[in-house]
Amino acid sequence: MPKVRLQSSDGIMEEVDIEVIQCSVTIKTMLEDLGFEEGDEEVVPLPNVNSTILKKVIQWATHHKVLVSLHCYTPS
Repeated sequence: MPKVRLQSSDGIMEEVDIEVIQCSVTIKTMLEDLGFEEGDEEVVPLPNVNSTILKKVIQWATHHKVLVSLHCYTPS
């Protein structure tokens, strides 16, 4: 599964499945605005999200991965 690397405002990096994280409209829009494509090695900075919040978002999305994949992911 394709992954994306996200960097929190306090410098912590997290790698997460792109299908999961794209359920966040804010992050999905940011990836689109940056021209991010599957397989890109770039780190996506999230200057307004600290590592605690980012980990919670990833934890929730991973827990609900089946629903997220069914309802949010649209292949390009």
